[in-house]
Amino acid sequence: MSRGHGENGDFLALDLGGTNFRVLLINLNGQEVTMESKIYIIPQHIMLGSGDQLFDHIADCIFKFMCDHHLHEKQLPLGFTFSFPCRQCFTSIKTSIRQFMRQSGSPSKDEITKSKLYPI
Repeated sequence: MSRGHGENGDFLALDLGGTNFRVLLINLNGQEVTMESKIYIIPQHIMLGSGDQLFDHIADCIFKFMCDHHLHEKQLPLGFTFSFPCRQCFTSIKTSIRQFMRQSGSPSKDEITKSKLYPI
């Protein structure tokens, strides 16, 4: 994020790691940045379960965070990152994400490509 170029307001950031899911509320106000975050553990049965179970858990965590921060009535832009160890080259990152999504029973590449994506 390049501060000072008109980015102001509240934003959500989501970080999905191997065992934890983190939700952050970031407020940009000119040169001032504030952040609040909460880390949610991903239970073993969800890590080993279906993609539906994983993304239902993620949705529940986001809902709890938004309620705790009185954001449930707001629509906020958000960024979502998958933090998995991989070599730092584009091919490896694509492979790691696809492998994770296959293991979790998530949608295929074609299904994702056809879905409506919104830029941040």
